[in-house]
Amino acid sequence: MLAAGYTAVLLAEANHNYAQSQLDLSQSQTDLGEADLFLSMSLDELDSLQREFLTKTARRIQPSDDYSLVRNDLKQLLLRWLHNRRNQNHFPIQQATANFRLGQLHGLEGNNREAVRCLTQAVSIASQNDDKRLAAFAKNTLASVLTLIDADKQALDLLLENASFYRESPEQIALALTMRNLGVLQQRMGEGGISELRESVKILKKETSSGPLSITHELMIDTLTLLAEGLYLQRNFDEAKAVCEESRRQLDRMLTDAENYNVSDDTASSTIRYRNAMEYVDHNLLAIEAQNADVWRWIPLIDMATEMIQPEPDLKIKAVAEFDSQSAVVLAWGSYQWAHETVLEIARATHQRWRIDLLTDNDESLEEAIEAFRIAKIPTERIRFGVCEFEVPWFRDFGPIVAKSAAGNSVWFDSHQVRFDNFQRSVNDSLPRLLSTRWNARMIKTPLHIEGGAMLSNGQGFTICSTSLIEDNLGYGFDLAAIQSGLKYVTGATAIMPVEPLMGELTGHIDLFMTFTDPTTLVLSDLRDDSDPNGQMLNALATQISSLEANGHPLKLARVPMPAIKDGLARSYTNVIFANGVLLVPSYQGVAPAIEQEVKSVYEALLPDWEIKFIDCTQLATKGGSLHCLASNLGPTPYLPLGQFRQVNRSAIDP
Repeated sequence: MLAAGYTAVLLAEANHNYAQSQLDLSQSQTDLGEADLFLSMSLDELDSLQREFLTKTARRIQPSDDYSLVRNDLKQLLLRWLHNRRNQNHFPIQQATANFRLGQLHGLEGNNREAVRCLTQAVSIASQNDDKRLAAFAKNTLASVLTLIDADKQALDLLLENASFYRESPEQIALALTMRNLGVLQQRMGEGGISELRESVKILKKETSSGPLSITHELMIDTLTLLAEGLYLQRNFDEAKAVCEESRRQLDRMLTDAENYNVSDDTASSTIRYRNAMEYVDHNLLAIEAQNADVWRWIPLIDMATEMIQPEPDLKIKAVAEFDSQSAVVLAWGSYQWAHETVLEIARATHQRWRIDLLTDNDESLEEAIEAFRIAKIPTERIRFGVCEFEVPWFRDFGPIVAKSAAGNSVWFDSHQVRFDNFQRSVNDSLPRLLSTRWNARMIKTPLHIEGGAMLSNGQGFTICSTSLIEDNLGYGFDLAAIQSGLKYVTGATAIMPVEPLMGELTGHIDLFMTFTDPTTLVLSDLRDDSDPNGQMLNALATQISSLEANGHPLKLARVPMPAIKDGLARSYTNVIFANGVLLVPSYQGVAPAIEQEVKSVYEALLPDWEIKFIDCTQLATKGGSLHCLASNLGPTPYLPLGQFRQVNRSAIDP
């Protein structure tokens, strides 16, 4: 009896404990459910924030470092969400969404390899969980990234799948975007694309026939412009003209609507962009009349690389050599005091030779620059002062890569500079686009990372590049074939010669030890120290170059002395600026006068009709650069601010 009673007590306690456990479990499940709901809602909020971020960045005029900060914050939050093990196991759709959004951010940062990985994961998870809509969104972005790395066939297959899906879906704007991308991709592949662009325009017209002004209206204008150019290239001039005129009418209505809104930053941005776009359309109507597609001028109203395949016009061009005629140079005047005196000396020596576009990084710098030029008594009639909140003054690396078409028109290539593993210099990266409103050049984006100091051209199809340029782009997800084809597209080169950079030097740039003075003459640095590995490398390179031909002519070689590299810094005498008959050469304090006299003698022999001027670059050398690094040459590009052609009988005249 006692045993039975004791057992009953234990059983009662067990039942009580079990009941309490059930209550605790129920509360835990409630807490966990609330936590899961919070996690799900947190990702939904991130998703919404990223959509807003992408829309704003796509429509911006002035770039800002703030965008880089927001992008980095979004990326870190998404990574944190994805690394949560419970999220991986219990939220497959949210996991697909997070991978999709992370893939977009990797794409913006030029990390193509990670972008492809995340987007492929997003497509796979969404498809496995029957979320066809999310899978289609991720496929579109994946296709856009794949075209950057020359995987056009894979991209085409994805877009065709999307077209089939969206035709059975109410997502008409998504269908229009898909058809737009199909049209651009097929044009790149030489397969037409006009019918796809027509369909995209038809859908977008219907979607914008009513309702307030939106990003869809801007997508329609951009697509109309693509269609007009495609028709023009097929020599369908009448329809191309009609499409441009329709675009002009639409822009006029959009501008009226934008100006009727309450004033805000977004409204002001829209009105400026619409006015610029109207000027571009007028310019392109003239190009159609003249039957000259080389001068087609357009900056998209929407710059959303994560969703839109970039056009790649089939133009026959050659990179402009720096010893050729130059219309202008772009220089920086910013908070970095160490560059100011050098900039003044460049302007003093060359202001009569070309235009100077001097960009300052804020209003105070602008006032300081104007006053400094006044005190230095440097005439400013051909100098334009402007404000651009750039990060560093090394404009050589960020400015446009200037080429010339077979008809002699300027073509600018805009390289993707901001990358996940380098300095986030968003404003410097936007330099070509910011300059383009003042210069009559066709602008084309290239997905390659090309720093100006890492590549040289002789102007006739022979290009030398640093192996660091190739290695960087391999790291960004391009294969060697894509890099070579991209460099040939940008430079028009029939031959690309990679050379090793100097050992122990920080930039990996080749302009620190070589420059062309004419199509068949290369100046190469000479360290004159057989025990120095860089001296050995340069001597071996000299032997190699002496056996080469450029365009059927033997390459001639000249050597100029170069002091040894110290602390990763080079004092170069090939880092020069060509300015229409004036050659600016760096000078360095502490170097024996006989060395610089020898440098001058070499250049005088090679350029007998040029004036050779030295400029002290001692301070610049301590910052990792020299003279050439500061200057972005614009080749023969005519000065033509938007709207000016109306005042000069609509012709591209450099006043």
